[in-house]
Amino acid sequence: MNVQNKKILFALILLLVVGGFAGFIFYYERNNFFNQKNGAVKEIISSKKETRREESVQRTWTTEEAYSKGNLQICQRIIKDDDRKYCENIVFKKQAVEELNLSICDKVTQTSIRDDCYKEASIVLGNFDGCAKIEDIQIQKSCQDKVLFQQGMLLKTDVSCAAISDTNLKKSCLIKLYALFDKNVLCEGSADAPLCADVGLVKESYVQDNMNLCEKISDEFLKKYCKGENEYFIDFRLNFDRDGDGLVLGNEMGLGTSDDKKDSDEDGYDDFTEAKNGYNPLGKDRLSPEVASVIQKFLP
Repeated sequence: MNVQNKKILFALILLLVVGGFAGFIFYYERNNFFNQKNGAVKEIISSKKETRREESVQRTWTTEEAYSKGNLQICQRIIKDDDRKYCENIVFKKQAVEELNLSICDKVTQTSIRDDCYKEASIVLGNFDGCAKIEDIQIQKSCQDKVLFQQGMLLKTDVSCAAISDTNLKKSCLIKLYALFDKNVLCEGSADAPLCADVGLVKESYVQDNMNLCEKISDEFLKKYCKGENEYFIDFRLNFDRDGDGLVLGNEMGLGTSDDKKDSDEDGYDDFTEAKNGYNPLGKDRLSPEVASVIQKFLP
């Protein structure tokens, strides 16, 4: 190999070494650049996720506080319009139910919450006015059934219970109503005479502490309930007046009064007399006319 060829070979080798070294430096710097960039991006994403999480927690706390206090002003702390509107809507719903005022539901902008508002307020009031304003057909039917249930309890008539379209709710309404009947009330002419008689037997078995009476019950579910083999949402003791103040246990539980003391607040007037005349049986103040009206409908 002559000198000229050696020089060319040496130049090629040198070029390859320098090129390889330069490529290595470029590859290293490129990776280092992208690693730093990816790290920065991940840090930004993580920071944004944490911020969103904190905002979500704060939004939830604010909404819960506004709902529990029924205070619309608290909702104004929420920045996003949609979240603030949601907060305001559920507060309107709470106010409508507590104040027994269907017109407040008209202020709710979200359809699903507005429907629930009309439904819950109508049930408490025991009338169909709000049900008619509900857009969702299924919720509307449920509202009507629940109002009929409520009317059955308020008016103590099984005609309302019998008009309920939902089979299970109808039976529950009838059972609960018959459980409130005095044992001397005849079931003849009732909407469901056999069921009425069965409920009477359940009550008698409890009063007499006689399990043999359970065998006479025709309704299988009530028979098992009578024997203690299953549970039911109705406690038949709710119709007993343990302290003799004129309020049965169910009334006492609803009012929050004592079922073993005639005068819970010890002001000289028994619980029944105070509640019947619009006074608070647990304090010195009067009940609001709206609340007193609803309470008095449930009293004997």
